[in-house]
Amino acid sequence: MIFFQGTTNNIETALTGIKSIPSNGEALFVIGGQSNASKQATNSNITTADKRAYPNSLQWKSNAWEVYNPANESAHNQGFRLSQMAEANGVDIKIINVGVAASQMNPHLEGGSWYNTAYNYLKATTDEIISRGKAPYVIWVFVQGEADSNTLELANLYYGKQVAWAASWKADIPSATLIVSGIYVRSAHNPAWDIIVNEAKEDVFAENKVEGYYPVEGISDKDGLHRSYQGYQEEGEIIWDIVDALVLHPMLVPLT
Repeated sequence: MIFFQGTTNNIETALTGIKSIPSNGEALFVIGGQSNASKQATNSNITTADKRAYPNSLQWKSNAWEVYNPANESAHNQGFRLSQMAEANGVDIKIINVGVAASQMNPHLEGGSWYNTAYNYLKATTDEIISRGKAPYVIWVFVQGEADSNTLELANLYYGKQVAWAASWKADIPSATLIVSGIYVRSAHNPAWDIIVNEAKEDVFAENKVEGYYPVEGISDKDGLHRSYQGYQEEGEIIWDIVDALVLHPMLVPLT
């Protein structure tokens, strides 16, 4: 089951669905979190026909936009399927990747190293978009939690940390669309701790602190923990469908 929630957040302009972003707006995806947000799937599974440029999709690399082309990458994440979906729907998107394998929640919280990295990327990219007279539509996809379900103590702290993560990004970018994923319940692990983390994410969504949440049951994996090639394809479609069902908002105030 896919969960999604649209809110208005007192933004002046509200649009429904990514295909409704006006010509003076640009969709900016941030894909961050831990290993399942980093590029874990090898490109060996991608067909020769699909190893090509996707002009509708630009990635932020080395402080510049680069046309997404899996032929130039050794591996990929959800961004590959998002790029395919953008092309199929005639929508232009931009992608920032900030996934860090095995990272717990703390460095993703305000003041943490990976929060700062994401913030700096977002400042650079949104400033560039605004400099061209466009309005960024920030869509933050946070794929994290396994590293915080390794002990009962960490799992019990997860709800408060996910709330803090969402609150900080809403303070920085009130118009941002925040989406969080669930985590796999692992049989080789203490599954109760995974369930605590998933319930924390569900609660944060139910309390309207984030706009979207999706469980990962049914998303294909390669080892019980990491997405397979097919899993990234499935997840990319889920993210696209969630975003296309939400009310999206333009970023009105630049980051400082």
